[in-house]
Amino acid sequence: MCVTCGNRLVTQEKFLCIECWNDLPVTNFHFNAENKVARLFWGRVKIENATSFFAYNKGSNYQHLIHFIKYKGLKELGYETGRRFGTALSASSEYNSIDVVVPVPLHPKKQKQRGYNQSEWIAGGISESMKKTVSAGNLQRNLHTSTQTRKNRYERWENVENIFEVI
Repeated sequence: MCVTCGNRLVTQEKFLCIECWNDLPVTNFHFNAENKVARLFWGRVKIENATSFFAYNKGSNYQHLIHFIKYKGLKELGYETGRRFGTALSASSEYNSIDVVVPVPLHPKKQKQRGYNQSEWIAGGISESMKKTVSAGNLQRNLHTSTQTRKNRYERWENVENIFEVI
């Protein structure tokens, strides 16, 4: 069954039906350095670029895609989503020059509980399609924090402030 619409998958389809992949609300922010995601970091963190693959709208069918990757063990869906995102990023001169893909680490306690880091699976897909290396060992999460799911933007920012370390 398609994880977004619930329709039966046909041969060659995996996780999502072709209609849902085609209807994915892709942002194309990777073509605009001054996009909504990048603006979230302005004045807070020095970054070169920021983007997101698709728009996350609470209650939409595509919310299920993220939940299946993160909470239902469909890490392979994360890989496929990353692969498609990497293909999109390859079309942008802003992202063609990256050297390495760095997934956001989970705290070891959370990773043990979940069994995997969804960011590593997504990064693996990006890495494959962009032909870039994944570096999962150079960024470390030092503190275990509470869940972000019911926090507003400012509370999320505070919740992750100073919890990462570059090794």
